[in-house]
Amino acid sequence: MSGQLLKVNYAPSSTQEHALGSLHVDAAGNHYRYMQADGAVTSYHLYNYTADDWQIDAIATETSNPADTDLIQCCVWDKSATALADNEYAWVFVGPGTFTITAEAGGALAVDEIVYLDGETAGTLSATAGPCFAPGVQALEAITAGATGSAVCAHALYLEDTA
Repeated sequence: MSGQLLKVNYAPSSTQEHALGSLHVDAAGNHYRYMQADGAVTSYHLYNYTADDWQIDAIATETSNPADTDLIQCCVWDKSATALADNEYAWVFVGPGTFTITAEAGGALAVDEIVYLDGETAGTLSATAGPCFAPGVQALEAITAGATGSAVCAHALYLEDTA
């Protein structure tokens, strides 16, 4: 018997409805994992998570990322503009596939531009070389400063510390 879910409810819930860490691949091939928020989770921002307990730990920042050349797994709550509340459960994007992300407040992302984690606004992406590179992530459209837009990730979503 297969464990693949054919359809899921993307709405967050205060009650656990699936096993934490469950994988769902939607019809477009986008990968989502079922996780629990450990604190409020802002929509369209990158967050660190731990695969040991499938908790969305903290918003991705240059100070929360590991030592040089290490990788950190990330996820994005991209199914609603409403933030996830502490302890809520939801399907979050982990890549590969397309997702919605916020560009840094001080700049825009061009189509196919290489992106970095913005060192000033936690969890947002920037075209300016920063402390963390987002390998395999590119904007699918021009995203104006502080706005949201579509991006694609060629593989699992993670950051690499470049400092």
